[in-house]
Amino acid sequence: MELSDMQFLVAEDHSFQRHNLVRVLKDLGAAEVKEAADGKAAYSILTESSGRLDVVICDLDMPGMNGMELMWRMSRSGVPASAILVSRLGHALIASVGDMAKSYGINVLGSIEKPVTREKLLGVIRPHLKVCAEATGGAPRKKLAGASAEKTRTDASAMSATQMGVATGIGDFGEDSPVDGRVLRKMWALDRDMERQLLLDLCASNATDLQTLSISVEHQEREAIARAAHRISGANWSVGALRLADVSTQMERAASHADWPTIDRLSASVHAEAGRLQSYVESM
Repeated sequence: MELSDMQFLVAEDHSFQRHNLVRVLKDLGAAEVKEAADGKAAYSILTESSGRLDVVICDLDMPGMNGMELMWRMSRSGVPASAILVSRLGHALIASVGDMAKSYGINVLGSIEKPVTREKLLGVIRPHLKVCAEATGGAPRKKLAGASAEKTRTDASAMSATQMGVATGIGDFGEDSPVDGRVLRKMWALDRDMERQLLLDLCASNATDLQTLSISVEHQEREAIARAAHRISGANWSVGALRLADVSTQMERAASHADWPTIDRLSASVHAEAGRLQSYVESM
């Protein structure tokens, strides 16, 4: 089996992170990628799909039916798909959840700590393809799409930038840029126009989460604040908007301790940094 033969389902409640994960899988050559915004929708797709689904990439922290419940329901229903578990809970904790899923009879290919990158995905998928090839007595006929081309694309992008006299990495974003270009390009192999579109999508996602955050702070809803800050942090880490991600992580931590003076201070910082990011992207 090759990745170009495989059908994927991405279960992730954060739309920005879900769409980007779908984009990576398609870029790597996946035959088909379906998506679900929560565990309930993912379970419906799994049980009602007329086609084969090989791998479910599942976020553990989703509203309603979370990833662990989805794994349990998959095992009870005899769904044959394998699973890759993703979360920001920390690798050790994700791995322990993976062990629990395995005890349900789920074929867990691996666990990935967010942000999910191309390299992390390939690190989990490649061994699975090798096992499949050995089981069928064959071997993959070609390297994974995107994996073999990634270095070529990166080198070509660097050459083009050099020829234009523009430094690669953070330099062409500017030293005071809200985006670290080195992180962005480690995770995504995109041209300049697509980088801008990716960051515009991020800003749209941030706007929704910031609105939720503001309402939650106004009503002092501690758990809602933590969830919104967590979502902002995860999405922004994934594209190198590290300052916004960091202050959001601090706010999530403050919410867990009901530290209201710190929450109020950090709320202003989160909105200010998000505004700075929005202005920067619009000027690209």
